Amino acid sequence: MSQTNVSTPVAAAVFIGSAILIGAPVTYAVVTVVLNAVFFALDVVDVTVGSGPLAAPLFIAAVVLVAWLWMRISYEVAQLRLYGVSALSRGSRVGTLARYLVLWGVILAALGSIAAFGLLWTLALVSSPSPTALAGSVLTVACVWAFARSVRALRDGWAESG
Repeated sequence: MSQTNVSTPVAAAVFIGSAILIGAPVTYAVVTVVLNAVFFALDVVDVTVGSGPLAAPLFIAAVVLVAWLWMRISYEVAQLRLYGVSALSRGSRVGTLARYLVLWGVILAALGSIAAFGLLWTLALVSSPSPTALAGSVLTVACVWAFARSVRALRDGWAESG
């Protein structure tokens, strides 16, 4: 859906969809991984968190940072959806390189997640056939199909942009 002139309602709808469908889950995953690593590191050095004069400002800073990350991810995804892969090549060389690296990191993470999810549900279906395991397997196939379509669209957009 690479367009040059996009109306405001279409851009708003794409941004809201990107924020809900991609921005929120990706932000949640990133924040969860980072917080687990931080709390593990703090536990290793035996530091307690949650009280003291800096607790409230740190909490507010963390909420603002998470909100910024969510909006930034949503914006980049909306740009990609509206303008294709050529939207990644805007700005400085460092910014462009960062966008490409993040995109490929997300693609690899999604591929790994789908593979792990599919393996779990397939093993559940084989070990004890049940409607839940069957539904999970169907959901895995749908995720693989959606991922394949996204990669194909990315490839086609890449070919069109240069």
